Amino acid sequence: SKRVVLIGHSLGESSALACAEALTLESALRLAAGRGAAVDALPSRDRGAMLAVGRSRAAVEAVLPSTCVVAVVNSPEAVVVAGDPASLESLALNGAPKRRLDVAAAFHSPAIESALPAIREAAAALEVGAGGETRVISTLTGATAARVADPDRWVEHARRPCEFEK
Repeated sequence: SKRVVLIGHSLGESSALACAEALTLESALRLAAGRGAAVDALPSRDRGAMLAVGRSRAAVEAVLPSTCVVAVVNSPEAVVVAGDPASLESLALNGAPKRRLDVAAAFHSPAIESALPAIREAAAALEVGAGGETRVISTLTGATAARVADPDRWVEHARRPCEFEK
């Protein structure tokens, strides 16, 4: 069967773009490796943490301390919060299902600010692929992915919330 539309969750968007031939596979892999190296360079105490929560964005934002943000909206009743590990553990969620995620850093949050220059540098070497008929929907905008080789797009992508539910 022929792929018509692809979507990738968070960094998976670069994989979707490579599958759609909007980026070359080699440059998508270099981006993933560069993003990983940028996070590895962060001091472990500054990496933050992420917590999956079975509640709406509005319900979670109503109880978030200033040290945490909604980083990912997976569906109307599933979000991921990022921020200070102690603050995440103490969230008053009234029995909402929650699970700490095993991640290298709290992506889509202020915790990765100091990694953004290295992510921009990794994205500067992206190569546009031959392209094809397959569209990729961006979790940054909810629309067809654009500016795929623009380093600033990938900085925004790493820092802004992943709006998967769009």
